[in-house]
Amino acid sequence: MTRLKEQLQTLWALLASAETLLAYRRVVVVTGQIIKETLVLLWLVLCLGIVALEWLGRGAIAVGQWSKGAVERAQDLSGDRVVADTGEALKTASVGSLRFALDQAKAQLGLPPTPPAPKVEAPKAETPKSDAPKPEAPKSAPESSVPEAAIAPSPDAPDDPSETSEDA
Repeated sequence: MTRLKEQLQTLWALLASAETLLAYRRVVVVTGQIIKETLVLLWLVLCLGIVALEWLGRGAIAVGQWSKGAVERAQDLSGDRVVADTGEALKTASVGSLRFALDQAKAQLGLPPTPPAPKVEAPKAETPKSDAPKPEAPKSAPESSVPEAAIAPSPDAPDDPSETSEDA
């Protein structure tokens, strides 16, 4: 039993010593720093992913706009533009929130925010231009000496001249 007590006292002295407490404190502090730095790295990787998605999105939008222009030039769009209007509405609704998230991600990476893109209007179909002179507006007829009352019937006049006031 004495040997058990001696071993317990030796272990307790080792655990309660100042060196042991300092060593464990250092382990906890270093482990906390490792976890913190790992989380910061993961956050920066996430921000980099957001910026990469924005870059890919810009490329996809440019390709889409080019394709749309090519299709519009290739055919005359005279039907409903429901799909185009819906796409435009979705784009308008999501641009603000995506711009905010992107700017926040760039700020975390120390990059400057993206300046707002200039508005690009869809190309309009060109009308063929002719070198022929434009037709002039018809000239007004010369004033006649006949009064207008003789040409146009008055609104109170009966439609049929044979009608008289016999109905009264």
